[in-house]
Amino acid sequence: MESSFSPHQGFRVSATFARVSLSTLSVGTVLSSPIFDPDSAGTKLLGKNIEINEQFLNMLVKRGINNVVVNRRDLARLKAGAPQGIARKADDHSYSQICKTNRATSDIDEEVVGEGFKASIEMPTETVAERLGAPRQDRYDRHHMLETVKKSEQQIAYLDELFVNLIKGSSANDESLEGVCRDSVKSILDDRDMFLCLGLNPFDTEYPARHSLHVCSVAISIGLMLGLDDASLVDLGTGCLIHDVGMKMMPRKVYTEKRKLTPDELTSLAEHPVLTLDALQCPGVRISRVARIVAYQLHERCDGSGYPRGRVVDEIHPLARIAAVADAYVGLVSNRGHRKGLMPYFAIEKLLHDVAGGKFDSKSVRGLLHAVSLFPIGSFVEMSDGQVGRVVRSNGENFTRPIVEIWNARHREYEIDMINLASENSVQIVRATRAPQAA
Repeated sequence: MESSFSPHQGFRVSATFARVSLSTLSVGTVLSSPIFDPDSAGTKLLGKNIEINEQFLNMLVKRGINNVVVNRRDLARLKAGAPQGIARKADDHSYSQICKTNRATSDIDEEVVGEGFKASIEMPTETVAERLGAPRQDRYDRHHMLETVKKSEQQIAYLDELFVNLIKGSSANDESLEGVCRDSVKSILDDRDMFLCLGLNPFDTEYPARHSLHVCSVAISIGLMLGLDDASLVDLGTGCLIHDVGMKMMPRKVYTEKRKLTPDELTSLAEHPVLTLDALQCPGVRISRVARIVAYQLHERCDGSGYPRGRVVDEIHPLARIAAVADAYVGLVSNRGHRKGLMPYFAIEKLLHDVAGGKFDSKSVRGLLHAVSLFPIGSFVEMSDGQVGRVVRSNGENFTRPIVEIWNARHREYEIDMINLASENSVQIVRATRAPQAA
């Protein structure tokens, strides 16, 4: 359980701190702020930028310390790959369309009205097997995972600074953004399940930069499953990375309110894609036209219920349709001020329901299923033999039968051997469940 904490009554705290259980600390993790003793105000247990090791954790256990206090920003590192959502149902949204426009949006809107996007892109361009190879069945490399988390935190800091600079009218180019996208492609090719485990389970800090990076990760994963070429993947990823620049120009309460937004607030929210394209109009901003279209149309829905324009399927760029699925998934599993995030399985269930209702592109949702499985990577499941497992690898088209590792409740650790449910017929998944205590 997290709780707000000030490590010392007498000094000013520049960030929110949280009390967490000792089991949250992971060996090998390096935090950007010190770790404090919750029962002794201001007592530092470990300095910043020092690696957490077994000796440190054993020392805390010997001292009877069961909880520690960490900077809330560091929780994202500590909880990387762990689902944050606990809800099983999400309310439907009712969005507002707007008339606000600018030169950049007018150009895109004219193209939509004129020709639409029926023939904008060919999919697929190559087979998934040729690009990704056979699904892996081994465990994640711990060092590789920590390095990926570290790089992600650096990318989020870069995006946050980029958003601020764009709003101020500073120049930006697509080379750095392209670098983030190409890093994502490389990470997926190295170990797509590990990368997705991190990308599918966002933490609710540094919005909207963190959200944007997670959306980019999921969208590129879908794109790879659909066989997109590198140029399309970069356009898709770049559009996802910049799509919420306009949110930084909105009043903070629009995305921090502890209640549902009013109709007037929803109308205000619907302006942020237009504000994003406004920010990209600054001299020196070099971002491709397709990436701008993705950013502009990411919140549209195939049935016309999205925003800002209420476009229907052929009026939405194919890459924006992929981005919409990625954004919806990340949004559903993320905690928000007015509601808890969904458990990953129920987010997939919601998307499948919405596909049947015509909201989302069916190919894009199927690509998501092939990438993450019906029970998404990182989520917990109850098995038919009563055991609890964690999904660690997808199985492509066998998306109902992923690879899981079993939680040993007695020893409070995972079993050495994993179970490939595609080849093991004696056991199957019964239902999605929450993480076991101390897992």
